[in-house]
Amino acid sequence: MKGHALRAAFLAAALVMLMPSAAHAQLNDTCYQYNCSAYAYYSSADNEITGYIEYWDDGQGWWLGIEAYVLGGDGEPLPGSCDNSEESAGWGYAINNCAAVPGQDGVWEVYGLPWYEVESWQEPDGGSVSYEVGVDVAPTGETQQLGDVLQPDPVGQLFYAALQPSYWNWDGVYNYVSESLGTVDDECYNTWHATSGPAQTQAAAPNHTDDNEYQDKISSPASYVQTYMSLVNLDMISCGWSVSQTMSYNGQAYVNNRTLSQTYNPYYQVQTCRGSDFCNTFTYTW
Repeated sequence: MKGHALRAAFLAAALVMLMPSAAHAQLNDTCYQYNCSAYAYYSSADNEITGYIEYWDDGQGWWLGIEAYVLGGDGEPLPGSCDNSEESAGWGYAINNCAAVPGQDGVWEVYGLPWYEVESWQEPDGGSVSYEVGVDVAPTGETQQLGDVLQPDPVGQLFYAALQPSYWNWDGVYNYVSESLGTVDDECYNTWHATSGPAQTQAAAPNHTDDNEYQDKISSPASYVQTYMSLVNLDMISCGWSVSQTMSYNGQAYVNNRTLSQTYNPYYQVQTCRGSDFCNTFTYTW
């Protein structure tokens, strides 16, 4: 028995000298002997986590395998969530498919421990590979950036808001952002009634996020601005309009009743705000 272990140790040492360095497909890939990668996603429609882990040796042809699990937020594996059968191993390439129905929201993980065979003996790679996936957890908030000012028609700004991940960086293909707006409260119209009705705003179209960002526009028609800007400059008082905004991620609100607004001040100063602490003021001319 010791002789077999000794021969295996020498063979393993020789293997290490011949093996290429690991290709790190994921940031949490620590496989040492060969290449490994992992991927997983959560389908809210099916309430299922689907993923895989693969391990390959760049054509050297060793017998490879992976012991894989789906781990919950408590770090405990879900029994039977990954293949872990003889069919998941192979010569030069191994893949272990995983599927699981999560019991609760949170950050889940597809996790694997690769191995290679030496004289019918499974030798652990010594490293691991994993991929984290979020299950119906809304982002914690936003980081906001101001886009280009649109003049002269319409008047307003484009806002690019990057969604802050709760923990993982979700894939925009599977995650959905939508917006709803309340009724416009128009001080300009209520003061002068100089237009046919209050300012009109339109919610951004629902969309899948791209790089965790969505684009939103706050604007008013040039005719509306000119009408009330003239009255503002004439009477030297300010007016504006505001509307409440709610943003949702996969049906879960992460911004509730935030105020979007535009204010027209004397001397052609237009201020556009998202919330109370993110505003931009510019001079509007026509």
